[in-house]
Amino acid sequence: MSLTLRKLSRGAIRQLVEAIERNPEAEPWEIEVENILLDGIGASHLYETGSALLLAHDDGQIVGAALHYSDDRLPGAQYIAIVLVDHRYRRLGYGRSLLQAVVTYALGRSGRSYAVWIVHPENAVMLRLSGDLGEALGVDGVTGYVQFVYP
Repeated sequence: MSLTLRKLSRGAIRQLVEAIERNPEAEPWEIEVENILLDGIGASHLYETGSALLLAHDDGQIVGAALHYSDDRLPGAQYIAIVLVDHRYRRLGYGRSLLQAVVTYALGRSGRSYAVWIVHPENAVMLRLSGDLGEALGVDGVTGYVQFVYP
């Protein structure tokens, strides 16, 4: 596995939508995350300061995507809004690699001092990966999402 990231231009969101296959057996939380990114809601953040939509490639195949932007509500923070691995490439180590790569990329490009992100409470794999990379800050009382920070 050799994961590389490529920044996707604002106008090329259709390329991502066509490349990432929706999971036909998705859990409700997976559908929620897929919808945020693939139905264009996530694209609205492409106009945020310091934002980037990244495609994760391995051997020419798009295996996932990530979206990050500067969060002015948290001075010094870069917000990792989405980390999505195509369901056909899950459980192969791409999630860990993509999360680590997008955090490194986002902090390096933005000059921000830390990254924050949230994870759906039913996404056990991402909860574990996030705990391995960052530190849990708490749970949102309304959504139940778990908040993480790195470093």
